Amino acid sequence: MMIMNINMIMSMYEIHKFKKKRVNCCRKDWMDVRTKKLCYLFCVVVPILTLFLYKLFYKPAPPSFKPVVSINDPNNEFSKPTKQLIADQLDEVYAEIEQLAHSSMFQAPRQELKVVFDNLDDAIIGLPPPTNSKRQSIDHHSYAVVNTDICQEKYAYDKLSGDFPHFYKGFNMLNCSGVPKFHTLLTLTYNFVHYSNDNLKLIPSLLADINKVYPQIKIIAAIPTSFALAEMDFRDLQLYRYDSSSAATDVWRDIISKVQTKYVYIGRNVIHFTWFDRLERLVREINNLNAVVVAAAFRTLHSGHWSNGCDQTIVNDYALVYRHGYHRSMEECLKCDHVHGPFVTKTELFTKMPLHEHMTETSGFAALFYSIKLNSELVVACPDSMSFVTDSSRSDTSKADWSSLARLLQVEEIHPTNGPKMTFSCQEAGTSCQMSESSGLATSNCCRESVMAITKSAIQNCVVSNLLCSLEGPALSGALKFGGLSPWETTITISLHRDNFTSFSKIVVPMLEKDGYNVVTDNSDKAFVISSEHASVKVHSVSSVERDSPGGMRHTSLLFGDLLSLTPSNPALSLKQRYGTGFLEHMQRQQSINFTHISTFSSCLTPGHHACLDKYITDGNIQFRKPIS
Repeated sequence: MMIMNINMIMSMYEIHKFKKKRVNCCRKDWMDVRTKKLCYLFCVVVPILTLFLYKLFYKPAPPSFKPVVSINDPNNEFSKPTKQLIADQLDEVYAEIEQLAHSSMFQAPRQELKVVFDNLDDAIIGLPPPTNSKRQSIDHHSYAVVNTDICQEKYAYDKLSGDFPHFYKGFNMLNCSGVPKFHTLLTLTYNFVHYSNDNLKLIPSLLADINKVYPQIKIIAAIPTSFALAEMDFRDLQLYRYDSSSAATDVWRDIISKVQTKYVYIGRNVIHFTWFDRLERLVREINNLNAVVVAAAFRTLHSGHWSNGCDQTIVNDYALVYRHGYHRSMEECLKCDHVHGPFVTKTELFTKMPLHEHMTETSGFAALFYSIKLNSELVVACPDSMSFVTDSSRSDTSKADWSSLARLLQVEEIHPTNGPKMTFSCQEAGTSCQMSESSGLATSNCCRESVMAITKSAIQNCVVSNLLCSLEGPALSGALKFGGLSPWETTITISLHRDNFTSFSKIVVPMLEKDGYNVVTDNSDKAFVISSEHASVKVHSVSSVERDSPGGMRHTSLLFGDLLSLTPSNPALSLKQRYGTGFLEHMQRQQSINFTHISTFSSCLTPGHHACLDKYITDGNIQFRKPIS
């Protein structure tokens, strides 16, 4: 009753305010009495009566439809897992797009947006998230993980009985049944063959510490032939001796082949062992995250330099670039392409992806991680597990450390995170200018450099000799679009004024031969072929070469690498008139005037090769820029 009276009072108050406004509208000086009465009747009385009746009798009908369940509705039992799923999927899309943006490659992310949109549609109508989706991430607060060999851990920090300020307590392993004993699951492997004498002196202490922390765990170690160490002094130790000239990967392959357990620990560069290694944590995440490799962070023994050891890898256009960092985390572990520290994996990995023979440790494991990346498998580093490694392992790597990997991947540049950029010749990288156009591969760096060097020498000698030489055709197109050689060109042509043919033969040819180039003269075709070990450039005679721009201005030049080369007065117009529609788009061969332009790259005969051209769109130049370390 009280509520009704309050509503009535509020309604009367609203009517009073309405009446006051309406009455004022009818109090105008220009109105006579009759007009004011009519105004009052229609503008005040009738509206007020209508409003009063509406307030008194109108009752809104209940909705005849069921409201849509909002994803943000706390009563929606599926809102939290659905939002977490969608958030994780969008994180994957963002991380992959960001990584592809850095790699200068145009590919669709593996995580399809359609899956995200389907989940959003389900969430809007209140359906549960898919429980069997491969893309559903681990619930970070759920420990009912299927098929694990290790009991889970749970965060339960007690502020009253905590260990401030160190905080080494907080996550505790849960009691569980039905799991194997840990020492039956994992074998530790170490390769000490190439350790320095100072580091070898610490090996007995390392093995003794392992026996203290994990009394029954198996250890397989490789040591130098001359190093005095007895198996009987330690528990569950197998020692194998190798000559110091043995390749690192050959030693690793041999000792890993002797492992009988489901999991193997690769103790790269380890020199000291403590409970910080937390091997259970590494094995646990193999199953929790369905990861192929789970690595530990590390610190150097003496200098104390700590690192999570997580790198991202970009291999593109004959360049291998490592970037230190991670795109996202999973279960407090970092998602990586390449890890530097010790790691745990399933022993069967080395059956599926064996280490390459006769490689250094740096190259061998880098090749392994690159294979894992190509196979779209997961590698993580869990930084709360920490190993102690040799100080020398964090020093700059050398070219010799990477040379076998450069040849394996056919890369001519390697940008490591620890050390300067390494460059490799055609012979060192196993690349060649003799690859046919149909291979669908970009031209190698050393081949481009050889072509550019010949071109630079020829044009500079022309300028010195006051002869008319100019870029034309594909060479001019490359200079205009790329500032140099197009990524797919192996040979180019330079135009020489026909009147300068004899002078070029007498003056420039000896200069080129002095620079170390071989020059073949074709008198019938009025042309020259200048060649080096890796490449060749053709100089052919034409009836006219533009020298001066209209109005007597200085001739137009374009950068061809670091060389300013003579071009037609309007180079872009010249190319447009020659090649017609779409002249700025890309194709692997532009030969003649008035041809039909087809923008396409040949299919790559080696799918997945980092230099495949068919991964690029046939337009634009930014996509071809080298990745930056």
